[in-house]
Amino acid sequence: MAETSGAKLRRILRERDKVSRKKTEVEVRKSVVRLVFENQDLQGVLAELGTCAKNTCSLGRVNKEYDDKDGILPSNDGDITVPSLLMSFKFQSELSGLPVSLIAAKKCSGLLLELLNDGAAQGDPEDNSPIFSPFNQQEKLEVLLKTLAQLASDSAHFDHAHFMECIRNKVLFPLELIWILNKHSIVTFDRFIKSNLGSPGVYKKLTNDILSLAKGEFPPERGELAQCMLSDLVTAMVASAFPKEDHSLPSHDKSLQEIYQMLLETIFNGAFDHCLANGEERTLFLKASWLGVTSLNQFISCQLLNLLCYKPTWTVTQAITKQVTWTSANTGGLLSELFKELSFGLETKQRMDILRRTLEEEEVNWKTTLMFSSFMLIDSGDAKTHYKELLTYFLHEAFESMEQEGLISAFLLARQAACEGTHVFMSYKDWFQSTFCEGSHPLLSSKKEVAFLLSFLTNLVPLEPAQFLKIHVQCSSFVPAKYNVMLDDYITLAKTRLTDLKVPWDSTGIFKTKRVESESDGTTNQVRNPVEGDVVRAVEAYEQTGKIPSTVIQAIMFKRKYYHCYFLPTLLAPRMIPDIPDSKMKLILALNEANKIPCEQYREYEQKCGEMLNDLLEGAFSEDVAMDEVLEPMDALRADCKKLGEIIESEGNEANVRRQLSAVSESLKSLISEAEYSEGAVIDLDGGELDETLVEAVDMILACFCSSTRVSVSGSGQNSSPCQELLAAMLAGHPSLHPTLFKRIWTILVTKTTDESETLNLDLSVICAVLHVHQLQGRFPKVKTNKLACHTTILTAITEALQHSTAEQFTSNLRFFFGALQSLVTCDGDSIAEKLIPQQLMHKFCYLTGRLRCASDHKIDQSITGSTFKAIMRFRTTESFIDLKNSTEELPFLQWCLWELQVVPHMDILSDVERCNYQHYTVFSEFLPRLQQLSDTTDIYWTACKTIITAIVDTDNSSLPLSPEERGYNCRREMIQLVAELLWMMPPGQTVSPDVLYLMSMVSERLKTLEDADPLLVQALAAGDIKSLFSIFVCLPPVFLLVNHPAQPINDSLITHLAHTLETVREYVMDEPTTLPLLLTIHIFQGIVSLASHCGSTDEVLNKLMNKSPILKTSIMYHWSKLQSLVLSGMPHSAVYAQFNAAHKWSAALSSHGTAMSLQDSSALDHDLVATAIYRSICQDPQSALQVWEDYYSHLEEQVCIPLAVLLISHTAWALLHHSQESSDLIQILLHLFQRHGHSFMRDVFTGTPAMKAKCFHPHSAALSPAVFFSCLDDTRCAIWKSPPTGSLLTVALACHNKIRNMYLQGSSQDLPQDSTEFLSVEQLAVHNSIIRRLVELSPPDIVRGIPLELIRACSPMVQFLFRVHPS
Repeated sequence: MAETSGAKLRRILRERDKVSRKKTEVEVRKSVVRLVFENQDLQGVLAELGTCAKNTCSLGRVNKEYDDKDGILPSNDGDITVPSLLMSFKFQSELSGLPVSLIAAKKCSGLLLELLNDGAAQGDPEDNSPIFSPFNQQEKLEVLLKTLAQLASDSAHFDHAHFMECIRNKVLFPLELIWILNKHSIVTFDRFIKSNLGSPGVYKKLTNDILSLAKGEFPPERGELAQCMLSDLVTAMVASAFPKEDHSLPSHDKSLQEIYQMLLETIFNGAFDHCLANGEERTLFLKASWLGVTSLNQFISCQLLNLLCYKPTWTVTQAITKQVTWTSANTGGLLSELFKELSFGLETKQRMDILRRTLEEEEVNWKTTLMFSSFMLIDSGDAKTHYKELLTYFLHEAFESMEQEGLISAFLLARQAACEGTHVFMSYKDWFQSTFCEGSHPLLSSKKEVAFLLSFLTNLVPLEPAQFLKIHVQCSSFVPAKYNVMLDDYITLAKTRLTDLKVPWDSTGIFKTKRVESESDGTTNQVRNPVEGDVVRAVEAYEQTGKIPSTVIQAIMFKRKYYHCYFLPTLLAPRMIPDIPDSKMKLILALNEANKIPCEQYREYEQKCGEMLNDLLEGAFSEDVAMDEVLEPMDALRADCKKLGEIIESEGNEANVRRQLSAVSESLKSLISEAEYSEGAVIDLDGGELDETLVEAVDMILACFCSSTRVSVSGSGQNSSPCQELLAAMLAGHPSLHPTLFKRIWTILVTKTTDESETLNLDLSVICAVLHVHQLQGRFPKVKTNKLACHTTILTAITEALQHSTAEQFTSNLRFFFGALQSLVTCDGDSIAEKLIPQQLMHKFCYLTGRLRCASDHKIDQSITGSTFKAIMRFRTTESFIDLKNSTEELPFLQWCLWELQVVPHMDILSDVERCNYQHYTVFSEFLPRLQQLSDTTDIYWTACKTIITAIVDTDNSSLPLSPEERGYNCRREMIQLVAELLWMMPPGQTVSPDVLYLMSMVSERLKTLEDADPLLVQALAAGDIKSLFSIFVCLPPVFLLVNHPAQPINDSLITHLAHTLETVREYVMDEPTTLPLLLTIHIFQGIVSLASHCGSTDEVLNKLMNKSPILKTSIMYHWSKLQSLVLSGMPHSAVYAQFNAAHKWSAALSSHGTAMSLQDSSALDHDLVATAIYRSICQDPQSALQVWEDYYSHLEEQVCIPLAVLLISHTAWALLHHSQESSDLIQILLHLFQRHGHSFMRDVFTGTPAMKAKCFHPHSAALSPAVFFSCLDDTRCAIWKSPPTGSLLTVALACHNKIRNMYLQGSSQDLPQDSTEFLSVEQLAVHNSIIRRLVELSPPDIVRGIPLELIRACSPMVQFLFRVHPS
């Protein structure tokens, strides 16, 4: 059998290694040429070459040899096929006269079609449209494609157009083959698409194949090839559909571009439907690295537009009704990822343009479009401004064209943005007010425009949710006043719709809310749902009484519509019914048992609650439902906050934070009932208990705040971050949470209910700073406390409230002030020093850091970490802080003194020596020079002294919340010592007024400041201030009570000033009825003794002082025994000393010698001094003095007895006022005196005006002296009744009666304490009247006729009647 051509060719190849390469190539070429010429069998040639290549070159499978990036066919440098084929094609060209390129294209196309048809016939019958080349023809196809690639590289050897014409519509090419032909420019993709313009089946197979690659429908071993094919094909399609704008290139065929765009849209929509149907959330096939920026932007813009318009099944009506649920938190993962892919590389303005074009020109899918608007606001930080511009554009377009499409777009977009929360966009109420209610109504300037808007809103009434409709009713000023008639119809319709929806449109309920209750809840002026408030109060009332509240019963009878339309639906809102009925369930059961709930409504309530439970259980055990969808509101909030914290800690971008904040906001809405924020709302930090649920929610949000603070500090070194601003903005949209938020921060920082770490302290300081800024901008309500005179921000309130008495408080406050101040200094804004930073915060920070610099290193290390201390000191040296300090008012000296007086010495961060050095350095180096600059006089030392004394008085009378170990300990002693040093340093002769005592002038100034105070509080305030002042005076050097400087001579004016002051304030400083305190008396005398060398005659000064101040004279005599041993040992030759000593000795001798001593001549003695000495002896033991009265005191002279009786009356009144048992003994002594000296003596004592009574008595004792008279006459031991009354006795009785009656008619006396009403009661006046009646009845007619008529007319009508009916 003759050797075939194929066998001969194989033999030649096997022997190639044995002969030279050149000879072998010649023989192979001759064999190929002979084979082609003899048989014209190209397929056989390719089969032989394929087998040879497999045996010699190991080409392998196509997909194994393609380059991952370029898809290049394997090469063979020794390939002889193409030259051999070209020789054959040239030979045929010579025979036929056709071009070589045409013959090559025809032959190769035929061979390609033959291979594909053979492969399809032998392949899988179920695979009608394979993506990859047939496996059984792989080797032949590989060689043919390699040959085609080499032929196509030279247009003279290959006609591309004819090749495409030959294969067109002959067979459906595998996608792999199309990719290879395009890759090697055999048939470009553009040529392939253009040549199949009339073949929809080709396009359908092409899109299906590419879509299969996008879906991942390919064998695993072909994964790398599939990804390469998908990338190249999509890139080619996008590049052709959206060519770069280059004028140097020829313009593309518009129809071809449209075909490409149609194909891409089909592929994109198919992939989207596939992912949507299978619940996939992966990205589709977009990769930015595939394309140029221009082509990519054009492509994603087009696809984004197509997505927003894809399947527009949602109508405008459905959008208005359901859009509140289309928030970003409810956007599926697929749409979210798709929005991200289609927004890649697009600027915010470009996205807004796409949104605008979609709404203006296309039929949109409202759900997708509104969700995209939410995504855009959250994803872009600058989207808010462009979004407002877009809303304004639609509004203006609508009012210009008078077409409602623009209004629909504007209102839906505004509501969609508002649903995302205030951290993303303003609330719908704020937008509506700013758009239509503020300014001069630019959009509603004519009747036509008003009618247009009202027509649109009227059409919305049956559709829109109640929350938006309620805003339109509440903001009813959006129409100019002259068109209110048109507005009334809409408002009436809206209110009717709200009534149908069982939503109250006003703030009235069945329970009356007192202002005190609202303030105690911390929601003053904060509007809440009145029906929910009624339900809460009804449940609370039922919990307290166990009965249906009477208010509810009255509503059932008289407000049936409110009860059935509002109250019951709110009370019967479906919920998870607890196993053990709570108070709300008990109230429902009680109403149902009383037949106050319709049967159908109660059954519906039970059914819905059961359905809610079943849905929860089914969801919990369903594998198809995510756990997030079945979580309780608190659990959902906890999960959202945890995820938010993770995003913040991972330093996620702002878009992710905003997106998660929207989810947190949605969870809060489902957890708490929302209230509407009122601009004048004020939160009382001191009142109301906190709800545990809200506290838990606030704690979770605060934890996220703290996480953002730590991340910002560790990242940028700054305390403030955009995350905190977003958190605060989100919270601004939940007014129901504001009271709990501020009170929780207040309790942690001020009340100290939680263990406060250094990190927590710094974190909360930044939170307070952020909230402070938002409060100043009106996004949060102001706060108030009992100690703040005005409403302020939370940062200012905490700064004012924080005390620094101990080292622990000192360091804690310093960290807080540092964190807040640093956050405010580094925040963005204009004039931050003047507008944002509280002045008190700056002052306290400077004060604490000033003290810290004087502390020892050891104490600093114990109290504060080194890094924090260094950060604080470094912050003080920054330029921003220095500028801020220079622009802030300097710390007032008074405020510095007040803060220094709060310090507890033994718990201070400074030691005693360090504190003393700090105080002296601050006063003498800082404040005195400042006073010198501000004051026109040189009397800066006294100004400093007065400031310190004022601070001490204010501190003594303040009610600071001190702990038990802090109470009673402060720096008062050290500050008084500082005052003493300043007084000694005052230069002599430079006083403002040489006739005024500085210390006494402070008393009058203090009293003058109280003139405008509440009259009921003046007495208490004055008593506290004056006692505090004199307690300071007695700690200063004694000389300053008499002169302003030790070198200044004492004069009559200074003595008069001292005497007048003591007389004026005696009621505040006296702790006895007739004398000054011992310490004050001793101090004044010590001053006199100290000035003895400067004032000339001591006796002269003492005589002047005692003449001008009887109270001081009485006090000296009363305390003589102690004065004598303490201060008078150095002046035994003084005449005044001799008088006091003689009176003292005479009184002591009287108590031992009795009558004999009393008969001696006492004319040389001062009767007032003698009476005071005897009075002191009696007061020491009244009972003993009464027992020996007849032996020792019964024969005293009348000149001594009158002042003695006056003193005893004062003391008796004091004893009666204080319910002392010694009053009985004192009254008995007075009765002895009255019995011995007669009725005229009584008249002189009770109605006379001696100096001692006018200037020495305590005002309370003086005012109550008439009561002592009636107490004496009412005593059973009184002997006055044994003889007929005299005119003097009756006169005294009437005078005392008139005084008490006048005080009774005035309601109270300013000279009596408020708890002394028993002496002015009707019963006591009846006793007095009975005594007067008895006196009148026993008086002879001539005595009665001798009573002055003026005195009788001043008496009560009853007493006047007694005189009229008297026989005289």
